[in-house]
Amino acid sequence: MASKDALEQAYLWLKAGYPDRARPLLTQILQQNPQQAEAWIGLSFCVESLQERKECLQHALHAAPQHPYARAALARLETPSKPLSSLPTKQQPEGMWMVYLSLALMVLCLGTVAGFVFVNEKPASAPLEMPTLQAGEYLFLDFYADWCSPCQTMVPVVEALEKECHGSRVHIVKVDVDLKSTNHLQREFNVNSIPRYVLVDSTGAVQYDWVGSGPASRFNPVLALCRQK
Repeated sequence: MASKDALEQAYLWLKAGYPDRARPLLTQILQQNPQQAEAWIGLSFCVESLQERKECLQHALHAAPQHPYARAALARLETPSKPLSSLPTKQQPEGMWMVYLSLALMVLCLGTVAGFVFVNEKPASAPLEMPTLQAGEYLFLDFYADWCSPCQTMVPVVEALEKECHGSRVHIVKVDVDLKSTNHLQREFNVNSIPRYVLVDSTGAVQYDWVGSGPASRFNPVLALCRQK
């Protein structure tokens, strides 16, 4: 079973309340790739003790330091005043844990990440520099996050596009949704899932809009514009 399929099946078992069936799948994934943050998070639903849960979440954060769920879940487990009854049982994940399971399944099935996890936790940064478009020029916006697995799978595709479009009429700007300085762009283009790619012309009109990971061929219209003299 492929790693993605195994992870999806493991999360389905977890959501159904069968951690004992999910655990072997997650363990197998981690043996093949110890840096799979989602597998560590899934495993945190399967272990017996709070200490084991913390260790799983710490491994997840080591693999993906900006992962919003792992950060929030670990902080909650480490809060001394949090009553034990508020933590999820192995058989019945609750609250934010159930929300995360549903979200993770959507990510695995659709290749997108829902917008409510955009937490703006990175340190303040300088405002994003946006090019001034002349008539006939275009702006290609790449909305992403470091912790977003589908975004990372698209990095080589976007890098190839950047190389092809360098010095052309298409300006490519990467927009990190974890930076507060990008909030205005997220609102302007109604970004509620990532990765998201938007092509805008010099009048501000959206020409193309793509959501989720996909083949490089989806950007052929952008390449055509880049190659025009």
